[in-house]
Amino acid sequence: MPAQHTTLAQHGALLHPHDRIRLRACPVPGCDFVTNQGRARLEKHLATHGSEKPFKCEHEGCGKAFKTSEHLKQHARCH
Repeated sequence: MPAQHTTLAQHGALLHPHDRIRLRACPVPGCDFVTNQGRARLEKHLATHGSEKPFKCEHEGCGKAFKTSEHLKQHARCH
């Protein structure tokens, strides 16, 4: 039975890995994330699926925490 792919980009990343532009698809079922920015970018994305939130807001009285530094930066704009 052929593998099911949500998007054409995921199909390319999984079945044609040696093409000139290397696409990397998230292996988590139901996730449509695909990147061509390398393994490090995919690993950063994979952190969003975990429960750890190592990036803490240091604004007094806030107490919020985030899975990625990008999400913390977006949040910081509200202060």
